Amino acid sequence: MGYSSAFLISGLLMTVMGIFCTAITYYFGFYRPKYRRQHITHHTVGRVVGMSELISCDVRVPLVEYEVGENRYTVRGPRFSGRSSFPTANSPMGPNGSNIPLQGPLPQVVVCSGSNGIRATRDMAARYPAGRTVDVFYDPDKPKCAFVEREATLPGWAGALLLGSVILVTLIGIGFIAAGVMLG
Repeated sequence: MGYSSAFLISGLLMTVMGIFCTAITYYFGFYRPKYRRQHITHHTVGRVVGMSELISCDVRVPLVEYEVGENRYTVRGPRFSGRSSFPTANSPMGPNGSNIPLQGPLPQVVVCSGSNGIRATRDMAARYPAGRTVDVFYDPDKPKCAFVEREATLPGWAGALLLGSVILVTLIGIGFIAAGVMLG
């Protein structure tokens, strides 16, 4: 196998992977959040039934039951858009060493000292004991599409950075294909 074949195969793989990752990044970073802002417009009150197995940024989140009309649904959340192990002066710590307060607004990014989310999970369990009522927001056309308390959004700069990165991989792949054709 010559250089031209190696460039062509590498370029093809990078281009296909880049296009796939670009589509996924665009969907989760831009399309889905816009859709959810436009469609999740109704509010109800749900009840925490326990901690779920879902982990959002190293933190187990509660399982919440809610009703819309005659139907009962479950949602896991609230979720977080990121995690940091570096507490700052702007992130007051809860009783177990994370920035998850027992009441009040939740942060978008969970901060806790240590390498895993055990402290934050303890604070989540203290904030959301079984039986507690919480706000649930849902799509009236698809009531199963919901979130607890607030949506976890990816910051615009982070989405743009991710999208730019995968587009760059795609362009490098196209460059490899062009090099393979010129060498062949």
